[in-house]
Amino acid sequence: MTRLGAAAFAILLTLPCAAAAAETAAGKPVWAVDPDDPGPALPPAGRSLFDHLTMERRDGKLVQVVPFPFEALVAELRRKAGIDDHATLSAVLVPIGRSLQRDAANPEFFRFPRAVVAFDAEPAADAAASAGMVRDRLYLGYQEKAGVIEVISYNEVAGRFEFQVVRNYVPGSTPSVGYVERDECTACHQNQAPIFSRPLWQETSGDRRIAALLAARGDAFYGIPAATGVDTPNRLDDSTDRANLLGAVQRVWRQGCGAAEDDAATRCRADLLRAALRFRLSGRRHAAADDPVRRAIGTRLAESWRGEWPDGLAIPDPDIPNRDPLARVAPSVVQAGIPAGLRRITALPQDEAVRLAVIERALEPFNRRPPLTVWRSPDRDPTVLDHVIAGLADFFAAADIHRLDRLLSEAAATDGSTAMTGPVACQVLVGTGTGGDDDGTRTLKFRCRDGDDRSAFNGRVSGRPDDLAGKLLRFRHGSAGPLISVPLHGRLETTAQGKSLRLRPRPGASGLSVRLADGTRVAALDLDWADDAGNPTGRFVGTGTVRLSRESSLLTHAVERLAGATRQRKTDALSALPFRRAAVLAAMLESLGAAPDDWCCLDTAGMPAPKRDDL
Repeated sequence: MTRLGAAAFAILLTLPCAAAAAETAAGKPVWAVDPDDPGPALPPAGRSLFDHLTMERRDGKLVQVVPFPFEALVAELRRKAGIDDHATLSAVLVPIGRSLQRDAANPEFFRFPRAVVAFDAEPAADAAASAGMVRDRLYLGYQEKAGVIEVISYNEVAGRFEFQVVRNYVPGSTPSVGYVERDECTACHQNQAPIFSRPLWQETSGDRRIAALLAARGDAFYGIPAATGVDTPNRLDDSTDRANLLGAVQRVWRQGCGAAEDDAATRCRADLLRAALRFRLSGRRHAAADDPVRRAIGTRLAESWRGEWPDGLAIPDPDIPNRDPLARVAPSVVQAGIPAGLRRITALPQDEAVRLAVIERALEPFNRRPPLTVWRSPDRDPTVLDHVIAGLADFFAAADIHRLDRLLSEAAATDGSTAMTGPVACQVLVGTGTGGDDDGTRTLKFRCRDGDDRSAFNGRVSGRPDDLAGKLLRFRHGSAGPLISVPLHGRLETTAQGKSLRLRPRPGASGLSVRLADGTRVAALDLDWADDAGNPTGRFVGTGTVRLSRESSLLTHAVERLAGATRQRKTDALSALPFRRAAVLAAMLESLGAAPDDWCCLDTAGMPAPKRDDL
């Protein structure tokens, strides 16, 4: 990065190197992302997400347009990324930070604070495929006094974050966008991805003293409140932590399954994809240890791990130490302070302002950081498999998973992929009315289980017989792992044999169908019992059946078709190239009946050539 742009990234950003082949000394872990192998400044393939979101067609040509002022830019990026207006982005103000622009506003730190924005919100559930996946993949650092925006955003084709600088970002000028020399960035961004400080985030507007000093100048800056509270920098920190793992997951995808384009490597990536999609479809629940797909992935990765990374894969640390920029100000001033000390702190003499911006050597972000953790082979540490599967699952947007969920359900309804399980023995308790009066409402509690305890469920519903609502408190089937607290709706019917309780699970907060960890959808629960009018206790014994929709087989078939196309060189979606969400989903969803769509962010046709930052 250049003099002006490089350190300005230090408060926030970095990038993952797609195919870092760095070797460490014998007996030491290999870096998942190597700070000493940053790669070229210009993208080796593809373009940054920021480039894709700022391209506009004018007079038949694509041109890059960066709206001004900063609030307008953020709003436009939100719109193109398909983020709802009600969704909150994590944005903080950093008046006295550790970027190379730490002195740009000196001595008016609190009049011109640096703005840091993390696009950590999901695209809306109904967002178009062209919106892309922006969550944890786009970060902005804006310094008004310098007229500069630092941008770190993901490049899906290259499988890495890109570092860019927007210059001349001032009224009346045409901003220029350039890619920065990466080796200067990785001095601080050693994970080649976004970085942020550890708690208590005392440099930010999340600190009450910093917030009060900013509030003396204004209620908000660039659309960001002067006081954000600690929850906002906490969310931003979480976002950079998630972004930090993208490079590690890409490394496992490309090399852990095997760099050779053979059947075994393709099979491994197909299994990883299937496990990741099941994980998201089931509400982020991992399959059981004895799941065949999980076992196959673990075996393949363990073999590769022993050859590629026998001493482990070192995961870089995205966190720099917390720093209190007001520590150098006399405690009596701060404590007396806000507002009594405001005049001194917000309008410092030049010599005091310079001293305030001095960073202690121990707190500089360029100090080498040891690994955050080391991923060992899955046969030594089974939790690593969870990290890899969950990390790959996070390459998909919620909108992607909703589309897949809907297509699987529609396909299952068409081909009748439903199986009945049971019957199992049930105990049912029926209560009538409230306060001892029968007002027509019913409360039903049920507990069911089979003889070998392979299937069991219990719950409670209440309301009028034709409109019952409640919860499936616990559901277990086989080794897939239990479901807990699932919303239910249904009705109570009278039949020739007695009573029938027909229940359907409702989608939870995610809006997704209710599924077991292996991808099987729980379609319905039916309970039947003889209605003994002479039974005053309201306790009955009956049977229960469960309808399961075998959509996991449909998902398997879609993944297998993609694997077959990869083997036949009709697609490179499951090859040793970086994992690309659009390449995978476009083919899979079409195979399930979706219409072809305009997917972001692979196509660079017609874009102006990328430029280096000249300063």
